[in-house]
Amino acid sequence: MAAKISPEKIAQRVLNRIGNPPEHSKMYVRHLYDRNYRISIYEPNTDSIYCKTTKLTHSWFITLSEAGHVHTDPPIDKKLFTGNKKPIIICP
Repeated sequence: MAAKISPEKIAQRVLNRIGNPPEHSKMYVRHLYDRNYRISIYEPNTDSIYCKTTKLTHSWFITLSEAGHVHTDPPIDKKLFTGNKKPIIICP
């Protein structure tokens, strides 16, 4: 039987691999089907001077193994961020 893991815990495991994105970032964790999720990171868009917007900067397809290990596609092989604040995690 597959281990039960909350979307927040999945997000934390991915953050442990990639680091914390820039301040005011948002991380969406969406359950797709079975043990498959989509994680997307939206960062503040500094290109717009007229309004505050965000842009999608990273996205992974996540599969949980029977033991609860997180596998990503594309693979995460290095830290992407060095921020010190955790993003807002949204699990709709």
